[in-house]
Amino acid sequence: MAEYIWLLILSILGFFISYHIWSKNKKREKITCFIGDDCNLVVKSKYGKIFGFDNAIMGMLYYVFIFAIGVAQFLFPEFFALSFVALGKIIISGGSVLFSVYLTYIQLGILKKKCEYCIASALISAGIFAVIFLSQIS
Repeated sequence: MAEYIWLLILSILGFFISYHIWSKNKKREKITCFIGDDCNLVVKSKYGKIFGFDNAIMGMLYYVFIFAIGVAQFLFPEFFALSFVALGKIIISGGSVLFSVYLTYIQLGILKKKCEYCIASALISAGIFAVIFLSQIS
């Protein structure tokens, strides 16, 4: 399957996970995890924001950006074949993975709590990176 289709699918999934977290926070509703611990303790901790921005909002923006890349890649494949564009996609998605690893360490190592939505978002971010990276080496 073409890279752009995977980017569209993963970005939509990631967006809705981030939106769910953000929406629950905005409405001051409890975020219920089914297999993890109390997601509220993770999401509402002091690590729930970076540079004053809610991590869920940052996630939504990232996933919208990846969605836009997927659409643009479908429409303009020759542009996305350029080496500097490919490198930019790897750097951006790799940065997202590194941030996700950091947040996963925070929840498991420091807070000692699990949030399945946060872990799912991290896995989706890793999936996006894998799709982008593997498409560049094949």
